[in-house]
Amino acid sequence: PELRRILENTEVLENTLRTAFDQHPQATIPFTEMDLTPIELLVHARSELAIHRWDLTGHDEVGTELMQDPGLTSHAVKVLDGMKVLNEWINHRAQRAGINNDDDFEVALRIPEGDDVMISYNNGHASLNMAEGQGTGPCIESNSADRLLMLWGRRPRSARSYLDATDLRRCGALLFA
Repeated sequence: PELRRILENTEVLENTLRTAFDQHPQATIPFTEMDLTPIELLVHARSELAIHRWDLTGHDEVGTELMQDPGLTSHAVKVLDGMKVLNEWINHRAQRAGINNDDDFEVALRIPEGDDVMISYNNGHASLNMAEGQGTGPCIESNSADRLLMLWGRRPRSARSYLDATDLRRCGALLFA
């Protein structure tokens, strides 16, 4: 009964946000220090459900399928780079990780076919952004679901590092702090 109620309420939320977008496509909704469009808020809800489902169930085919949505990755990059109120905000993680201000680095989170997510640390400031295409620099490769998990501070089942030991330590500290 509880799961049915959650699904029904999720459907109501989705219909409400789609209606709001259809009627006011330029509208934004203030949401914890960021303005999100109704569609972005809908993506946020889907992201919350996918990530917290994984927290409860771990790896399975349904979770992997949910988390492979590229829109969830773009949303994570936007939110984790800009929503300072979050515990997962990339600069809160950098502070907890204790990375020195002069330990500058840049690492790509790469999937086989798709754009890189760039993690940068420069002069004591961390940032995330979507790159166009794939670069040639240091990277961690994974599937898209595991990359999303890493962005949200969860340890993936499989990822392959092409980093030297120093960058791997720094990047791991930043992601999982």
